[in-house]
Amino acid sequence: MSWFRYFLWLFFYGWRDGQKIAITIGGKRTMAGVDILFDDQNEMLGISLVDDMGQPVGSLPPGVGVSWAIKTDPNPAPSVTLTPSADTMNCKIQATGILAKGVVISAMAILPPATVATEADETFDIDPSAAVGFRITVSTPVHN
Repeated sequence: MSWFRYFLWLFFYGWRDGQKIAITIGGKRTMAGVDILFDDQNEMLGISLVDDMGQPVGSLPPGVGVSWAIKTDPNPAPSVTLTPSADTMNCKIQATGILAKGVVISAMAILPPATVATEADETFDIDPSAAVGFRITVSTPVHN
């Protein structure tokens, strides 16, 4: 009976109010823009329900699973790795050390009764961290 009540709630309030899923990063909700992740950092991503103005309206109902994916990565090797939590409500994003601009992370939830798919995206730039030393660089050798 509870899935039926949730479906009615979703039908009357969720679709009418245009609710979306927002990705939260480090406890801060983000809807647009680009987040910076340094090449030696990691952070937790989470999701929460928001209305069409971006205001929080609660959490996802029990039993909802979230699929996390790298939607866009300009590099052939992944710029980040994703490690979802056991309940899939959170996901650890960790830079692999490869610099990149415009890495898009996607979270997709299938809401009960498995009929409404909702997706949210977040864009990251993987930038170099602060300098801690230097190294000697060598150019390609040429004949004398």
